[in-house]
Amino acid sequence: MSFSLIHIGNFSPVNWYFIYLYPIYVFPQFISGVIFSYLAIRYNSIMLPFILHVIINTTPDIIRLLN
Repeated sequence: MSFSLIHIGNFSPVNWYFIYLYPIYVFPQFISGVIFSYLAIRYNSIMLPFILHVIINTTPDIIRLLN
């Protein structure tokens, strides 16, 4: 839950008029947070979630560079 709330700022500018749509926007981050938390607990390390987060964040940049 906190992972998705931290990432709500990714949708800028935050327009409170459309606040009812934010659960839809942050749902993928919520699922990612659940998966990352599970992996951190399962493997007793934060490195795997960290590496996955870096890969997810850099994939669009790599695709953009290749085009």
